[in-house]
Amino acid sequence: MVQETLLWNADKGIAETMRSKEEAHDYRYFPEPDLLTLDLDPAWVEAVRSELPELPHQIRDRLTRDFGIPEYDAEVLTETRALATYYEEVARRSGTPKLASNWIMTEVNGIRTKRANPSRSFQSGPTGWVTLSR
Repeated sequence: MVQETLLWNADKGIAETMRSKEEAHDYRYFPEPDLLTLDLDPAWVEAVRSELPELPHQIRDRLTRDFGIPEYDAEVLTETRALATYYEEVARRSGTPKLASNWIMTEVNGIRTKRANPSRSFQSGPTGWVTLSR
């Protein structure tokens, strides 16, 4: 395939070569000339990184590893941080992580959807769901 920029010649009704591209990377990227180089101290970057909260993909990995739930369940349960925290509390208290994920994914999320509850508010605390799951 020839890499080139074409020009439409309306008189002839054809596309003609305007210029060829020497290399594919010629048109991909070029640095912004008005931006200064950002030189960050690696120690500062690590300090900031260590203060970050656990990210959703890290929570998903931990839930699948620690509780043995499927990846799909972990994906649903990490929709919000509040839902993930709620699940962890129910799973720990009940001792049945898979049953807890099933209850929360169906019942709790169903109630939240029907009542249009914000993601941070749940009608029943973890203790109520633990009691129901036993």
